[in-house]
Amino acid sequence: MFGDLPQPTIAPRNLDYVRWTEREKMSFEKELLGFYVTGHPLDAYASVLAAGKYQQISSLGELADRSTFTIAGAIAQVDRKFTKKEGKPFAVVFLEDLTATLEVMLWNEVYTTVADALVLGRVLAVQGTLDRRDDSLRAVAQRARILTTKNGPASLPNESNGNGHSEPERPVVLSFSPTATGEELRQVQTLLAASPGTRPVRLMLCRADGGFVQLDANLRIDFTPELRDKLGPWLGK
Repeated sequence: MFGDLPQPTIAPRNLDYVRWTEREKMSFEKELLGFYVTGHPLDAYASVLAAGKYQQISSLGELADRSTFTIAGAIAQVDRKFTKKEGKPFAVVFLEDLTATLEVMLWNEVYTTVADALVLGRVLAVQGTLDRRDDSLRAVAQRARILTTKNGPASLPNESNGNGHSEPERPVVLSFSPTATGEELRQVQTLLAASPGTRPVRLMLCRADGGFVQLDANLRIDFTPELRDKLGPWLGK
């Protein structure tokens, strides 16, 4: 009875989807589960860490207050803040290696050198000083940089997504303290408008309670080293 009826046409599924990078996959695992499943961000740096240049975080507990150290760890948490007096951005970063986790303070002079690259799962190398006050183990970074390898997935912009394509450029994020004035915002707007390009921009205004409000910038810029220097005071989350 139904044999003469035309058969329904089923549209083929579109299987051309964008794959997550390994770093993205591990970052989502850490955020949702609290631990890594498919691997660890430090796996790609095994040979670098085995060379002995970096100390294990667990070994720092044996050192005295104000001792210097050099470690490398995956970024597990980033808390971006502003100094109360001058409104300068800084950050408290939690780094973890395969042995332990360490809270590291990145004051403004160090923070601005890596602010645009502080992403969960990235591997940060730190030279710093221990702070053992209150019987807790913390540290202050004297120098910091994103750790790279020849073949590792540590390049910052345009990482491959495993499907032959590149990810969109990460936005340049500029942060403003709660005391920022309209004149300050116009100054930054002028700098951005004078350097048109393809890199998106995100403006974040810090509230007095520590939260952030995102401002609509709708700008794309050419993020040159010269522009980076000019925007240094506002580079942040």
